[in-house]
Amino acid sequence: MLKNNISFTSLKIKIGYLMKSDTRIPIQERSIGKKLQIIDAGLKLFSEKGYHNTNTKEIAAEAGVSIGTFYAYFEDKHDLFMEVLKEYINKISGVLSSMPVGDYLHPGREREFILLLIDTLLEAHSISPAFHQEIEAMVHSDDKVSKIMDNMRENALELTRSILKKWKSNLRPGNINAASIIIHHAIEDMVHAIKFTAMDVKPDILKNELVDMIYRYLYDL
Repeated sequence: MLKNNISFTSLKIKIGYLMKSDTRIPIQERSIGKKLQIIDAGLKLFSEKGYHNTNTKEIAAEAGVSIGTFYAYFEDKHDLFMEVLKEYINKISGVLSSMPVGDYLHPGREREFILLLIDTLLEAHSISPAFHQEIEAMVHSDDKVSKIMDNMRENALELTRSILKKWKSNLRPGNINAASIIIHHAIEDMVHAIKFTAMDVKPDILKNELVDMIYRYLYDL
């Protein structure tokens, strides 16, 4: 039986490996608070100004700490960006893991599940939309960010493959891997369009049309 969650264990291990440094790990509550202030400031400025237009002095000032305190917790701006990315992915993971996947795998609930998947991804993209767009920009110039996001997408593809395998006996597509990629990108592209693009059509109409398109593709109706 398919579990009701998505595992991001491999992704978390990968992030940890990519973020090894000699900076201080806070233990006391006050120190933890300062580090969180810097992370929050980084998220705010990276979202508003972008990674390349933000410097460590601005981040320290936004966090209300000295530049020396900044470097006590982070090697540089990139080290902080990776920490902000880790926190962001943990939040995304929490949203995706909350999906009651097992409740929707019974015959007759396929449309409901496709809509649930779309709505869940829209919720995940609502956490920090501006930072998500900055991540997408960084993917093209930063190998570490690219590898992490590739890993994250593979987790999403694995979920789609697992579900299609449960429905396999009734499906029209013969290649589950190809169908998974098609469905994943169709949903991801539409979610991005709804969240980041101004359109004349209401989101609910777009969602319903996408559900109908995927369902017809899967069942040849």
